[in-house]
Amino acid sequence: MEPGIHEIDPNGDTLLTLRYPNAPFAIRENKQEIRIRLSSKHLTLASAYFEKMMANDWRETNPEDGYSYVVTADGWDQKALLILMNIIHGQTTKVPRTISLEMLTKMSVLVDYYKCHEAVEFFAKTWISNLTEPVPSSYGRNLLLRLCVSWVFSEADTFQSLTKTVVYESRGPIHSLDLPIPGDVIDALEMRRQNLVSEVISGLHDLKSQFSKDEGTCSFECSSILLGALIKGMNAACILDPLPKSGFEGYSFKALEQAVINIQEPNYSSIPNSYSLCKRPTYSALRRRCTLLEKTRPIIDTKVETMCGLELIAFTNQG
Repeated sequence: MEPGIHEIDPNGDTLLTLRYPNAPFAIRENKQEIRIRLSSKHLTLASAYFEKMMANDWRETNPEDGYSYVVTADGWDQKALLILMNIIHGQTTKVPRTISLEMLTKMSVLVDYYKCHEAVEFFAKTWISNLTEPVPSSYGRNLLLRLCVSWVFSEADTFQSLTKTVVYESRGPIHSLDLPIPGDVIDALEMRRQNLVSEVISGLHDLKSQFSKDEGTCSFECSSILLGALIKGMNAACILDPLPKSGFEGYSFKALEQAVINIQEPNYSSIPNSYSLCKRPTYSALRRRCTLLEKTRPIIDTKVETMCGLELIAFTNQG
């Protein structure tokens, strides 16, 4: 056995050299190489990527003494790559049944790149079932990792749930973190986010206009007081003047929802009614006919009621 080589198949005719193992994205300071002996037969049966190379007479490879085929790969996680190659070569006793979300995402990236979904399907289901981390409920890096997994391994329900959270919480622009999440998916999420934010801001400006024109059922006193409170609330949320630029970067539906809820309700339980002989005003109660929240909340609620994530099938059936 050659020194420093991983013998996945001792009789293998293919050498895969992993350059820059475990390297952070776009950084190639690690000049170490990992050599793995593999079987071209196993590779081509399990991977559409290697099958294509075989059909093209392996024109992407460089022959080396002792091997029929030599393939290079850059930057993959060493442990993840060895797990994948053990699966492809039937070395299942060497394959862990439980891995972290981080490692599962690395596996999904490899599976997507080498096009070997069917070969890994059983283990993918096992890993997902055994994940100790719950499905992320807030937008962030872990959610995008889990979204990548749900895309590569076709978890329709999880994909829809996670994309709903992205639309609800992201302040934009939405990024894929260079994970194999299709651009069409990212674009659809960003469009939904922008549309929701735009509709909420437009709804609040329309309400401001209604108060200004005394449209609706409010009295003059009521609409005037609510108008002032609404203007202050919109100004605090930075959606009054100037209007946010197109793209609405920095704005999320969730943040706008909270801003609407947090607008301070004005207190106008009484108003001057008349003046006494000594010129002091006397007061009578002003019946509070409406609140600002009951005017603003429907703008949010109508969007929440119809908000949903993306359907996986809408993207997997394309082209």
